[in-house]
This record gives sequence, C-alpha cells and structure tokens, in this order.
Amino acid sequence: MNEIERQLRQWRNQLKRGLENFKNKSGGSTGAGKRPDIKMCPVCRAFNPSNASVCTYCDAKLGAKPKGDFDAHGKPRSEPMNPVFIVFFICAAMHALAIFFSSRVEDYELTAHLWSPQSEVLIRMGANFLPFIVNYGEVWRMITYTFLHGNLMHIFFNISALGWLGPTIFEAYGVRRFWVITFVTSLGGGLLSAMGGFIGIGGFGVGFSGALFGFIGAIYVWAKKNHNSIIAETMWRYMVWGNIIFIALTVTRFFPVDNLAHLGGMFAGMGLAWLFESNLFRRLGPPLESAILTGCLLLWAFGLFRIFSNIGAITQPVWI
Repeated sequence: MNEIERQLRQWRNQLKRGLENFKNKSGGSTGAGKRPDIKMCPVCRAFNPSNASVCTYCDAKLGAKPKGDFDAHGKPRSEPMNPVFIVFFICAAMHALAIFFSSRVEDYELTAHLWSPQSEVLIRMGANFLPFIVNYGEVWRMITYTFLHGNLMHIFFNISALGWLGPTIFEAYGVRRFWVITFVTSLGGGLLSAMGGFIGIGGFGVGFSGALFGFIGAIYVWAKKNHNSIIAETMWRYMVWGNIIFIALTVTRFFPVDNLAHLGGMFAGMGLAWLFESNLFRRLGPPLESAILTGCLLLWAFGLFRIFSNIGAITQPVWI
C-alpha cells in the first residue's frame, strides 16, 4: 500500500469513527437528533472533541463548529450527491452515444465501433477540433471534449483515475470547487491543446485526462498549503513522471496522447488551487466561484445544444 492509499484509508477511518460517535450520541442520553459533541478539522477532516483548539491528528487550528451542517431542528443536513459519480455517468453516457452513432455510419464495421467510436462522430459530438474552433467559432469544444473518449481502453483508464483522484478533490475542496476545478482545468487543457494545432502539435483531442492532471495539480497545491509533504511529493512524482511517460509514448508513436491537454489542465489546476487561497477568493468567496462555474456550465450547455440540435448530421462526413 503506497502513501496516498494510506492517507485515504486514514481519512476514511476517521470519518467512519466520527459517524459512529455521532450515532452513539444521537441514541444516548443526549437525545436523538441533537448535535454531537465533536467538530471536524478543516484540513484533515478528522473529528475532534468540541473543546479542542488544535486538531489531534494534524495540529491544525480548529474554529467554531459550522452551523451550516445542521438545520433549524438540530438535525444533520443531507449530504450532496457525490460529483464523482455524476462525472462517471456523463462520460459513460457520451461514450455509449458515440458508439451508437458510429454504428449508424454506412459501411462501418460492427466490431470496430464497439471498441472505438468513429473519429468523425467524435468531432460532431464536440471533440476539441481546431478547424471548427477557428472557422466556426465553436469555442465550447474546449469543454465538451473532456467527456468524450476515443476507445474503451481510454475511458477505462480515465474512469479508474477519476475513482482515485475524484474523491480526494471532493474531500479537500467540496462540491462547488470540485466542479470549478473540473471545468476550469478542462478549459485550460482544451485551450492549450487547440493552440498546439497552430504549430502542428495536436489540434484534435478527447478525454477527461486533462482534468485529471488538473486534479493532481490541485491536490499538490492543497497538500503543500497544508504541509502534507507525503501527498505533495507523491503528486509531484505523478506530475513529472506522468508527463515524461506520456510524452515518450507520443514521440515513439507507440500511443497517441494529447500531452498539451495534460499540461494545460495541470497548470490550470495548480493555478486555481493557489487562487483559492488568495485575498481575492477570501473576500469574494462563493459568489466568484459560482460566477466562474455558471459561465463554464453555460458554455458547456450551449455546446450540447448545438450538438444535439443538429443530431441528424452527427453521422455525416466532416468537411473542413
């Protein structure tokens, strides 16, 4: 078991132990539904006694109990749906649609489209394709591409990495910032990938890996800010060696990889994580994040509208 897995298991055990304490207190002499005599550390998410001023796990300073975790009746608020599952569903649904539309293309082999959707179908469904961005102003492609995948192996590895990195982002940053990081890193990876098309590098890309490298960059900054050297060093190794390996695969023509999307997403994730700690985000906080998220969602929704409003053309040849 490596260090990151050990850390994740520690968080899970701490959460489990805290929930057990909460259930015991709810069913004991304090009465059902009353607030437990504990509080959560904002850094490591560990549960501590309510009178503690310093976390017993990571030595971080503890503030007052967050009132927003309980409703007017003193009962815990329901937890939001885990965004990792939503991303998984969107990627799976878009891949299934790409396979379906590829099967409708004339003279397309059945065994081929079950493994890999046709490239022209992916372009019609929102792949990051430079000619359409430049000629038709379809900038929404720099977000819609992230939920498409080139073949079953591609989506399998990306979803596997999402299952590992996604919960860490969710635990460290919460739901709103999870989506802000997802869309901003996708946009950063898509932008750099599209720009590479001008010099003959890239110009066409699909996949969630740009956002995944953004997750790694954001976790690295989060770990550095919270003085967790183990996680920071692990993420640093993944950033460095991950890019080296993928670039080597591309140079040797062993496997095509959109390395610019990886780099763009990684730097966007690192920059965004640093901004979360800036004075600007401390002053504006949720309104600024909500504005960024709303803009990205509107751009993505407009792209989906453009794609599916002309659904009959998805199986048609692409003319540049």
